[in-house]
Amino acid sequence: MKEMKDALARIHASLSHTKEVDPELREKLVTLDQDIRRLLEKEKHAPFAYAGLENAARDLEIGFARAHPNVALLVRQLADILGKMGI
Repeated sequence: MKEMKDALARIHASLSHTKEVDPELREKLVTLDQDIRRLLEKEKHAPFAYAGLENAARDLEIGFARAHPNVALLVRQLADILGKMGI
């Protein structure tokens, strides 16, 4: 769980140094962040819940890839963490 929170923190830190981010991508990231935090607050959660979040992260990775490759790499790392939790 700490690894996931750290990944989110790295993404937000990287974005804070980025001048222009597509508002739609930023909103999707905020939604993903909220969904992950909500899931982490629950005591029990099913692995399939992480699969949906992993897919959302992979979509975000693609969105950031062209204009913000460093952010895309961080989002890919988050997606990998989510994927491992969903096994």
